[in-house]
Amino acid sequence: KQWYQRRVREETSPAGVFGNTYIFPLHATDLTNLPPAYVLVATADTLKDEGEWYAEYLRHFQNEAVSVVVKHCHGFMGQYNENNIAREELLKIKTFIGEKISK
Repeated sequence: KQWYQRRVREETSPAGVFGNTYIFPLHATDLTNLPPAYVLVATADTLKDEGEWYAEYLRHFQNEAVSVVVKHCHGFMGQYNENNIAREELLKIKTFIGEKISK
């Protein structure tokens, strides 16, 4: 994880991207009035903790945030054609969005 964070800083710091709260929302000081979020993370993902923290941070600012952890690896959603777990999660996301749009 430290390797990843160090690498991101090295690759993005010259352009000042690391401090961009649109790219790194956990650095934002205010996340009020955001739309509902469905935060899906995998157990074997270097960004799992950050995903869970993000959902909690959204809730801290009174936003609706559903946090889901699945037993899988980073990038599994890109394999939805061959992966039942990814397909199931994609359907849950579709339902979540549909419910929010219909309100």
